[in-house]
Amino acid sequence: MKKRYVFCLLMICINFINGQNTINSDTLQLQKKLTTSNDTAFQTKEDSVISMLKEFYSLYAQAWHSLDENWTKQVCSLLKKYCTKSFFEDQKEEFEGGDNHDVLTADYGLDDESLATFVITKDEQKDNVYCLSYSINTESPTRVQYKKTVQIQLEIVKVKDKYLINNVLNPYSGICNTLDSN
Repeated sequence: MKKRYVFCLLMICINFINGQNTINSDTLQLQKKLTTSNDTAFQTKEDSVISMLKEFYSLYAQAWHSLDENWTKQVCSLLKKYCTKSFFEDQKEEFEGGDNHDVLTADYGLDDESLATFVITKDEQKDNVYCLSYSINTESPTRVQYKKTVQIQLEIVKVKDKYLINNVLNPYSGICNTLDSN
């Protein structure tokens, strides 16, 4: 990416040294093409993943808190849409016959207040891994109220033209490798 910027800068300097005080339209078009083509592809991937995760978790929270008697069908429908087939099958099995652990929230759940604290960052040490963190109000065994930060590592893969949740890594560890703690 830096090579492209250097190349554009070099072309501008050459034009200036050759006595051209104005940049010709070919150089401007080349500069625009080089500086936007790869940047937008990179931003689009991260932006798409983050947007997908925000959408999923917002709908996921609504389904869990639904008063509808078919809430499990709503949750399964969301998992089918936003997760890979293998991850969906594992989670569906957990809901239908397992211990009802929710690895997608580390069993802490979500509400509107916690959704407002969502931060999603790219894991700096692993490809295709994103760290989701949010705050929840919870209670100690002695019934003392406190805030807790939940951290979840999600492996995201691209299937056809969609980004999907493929796995929850270390679902209960609270470890995320990010340089940025926005």
